[in-house]
Amino acid sequence: MMKLINKPLVAVGIDPGTTLGYAVLGLGGNVIKVGSARGAGLQQLIEEVTYHGKPVIVGTDKAKLPELVYQFSAKTGARIVAPESDLLVAEKKLLIKGIEAGNSHENDALSSAFFALKRFSHRLSKVEPYLREAKKEGLAEDVKRLLIMKEGLGAADAVRMLEKREREGEKA
Repeated sequence: MMKLINKPLVAVGIDPGTTLGYAVLGLGGNVIKVGSARGAGLQQLIEEVTYHGKPVIVGTDKAKLPELVYQFSAKTGARIVAPESDLLVAEKKLLIKGIEAGNSHENDALSSAFFALKRFSHRLSKVEPYLREAKKEGLAEDVKRLLIMKEGLGAADAVRMLEKREREGEKA
């Protein structure tokens, strides 16, 4: 696996199956990569995704968590986001806002990534303004990662945690 130091944080959508669909989004919602491959496995998926960034969120369009999504999360540490019930075709089309990927697997992966990212978008949108005001812009990626991984944590709490770890000589 590639070194993930200095890689941007990304949200990933996965559509497992004979043809694996995947989508990689920046945390601001920008599409970084959408692809599919017949017969692709977990390792190939991880290599492709980590080339583009450090996965912190992984989404699916299925309520019953696909094994590949679980395995991807276990290997990368990405937080899983799944709907309470399978996403409907109309919901998927709304999520991708008219973006057309190459095939249905890529479209499903793209809608899964947007669905997962949407869960955190409100919290993440507050990070940059808060850090600018606090003059701590350099902590943006670490604060965003903590807000995703720890439910109920605010930006100020995340900054305090990171500063405490730094004082104690720990790696965030």
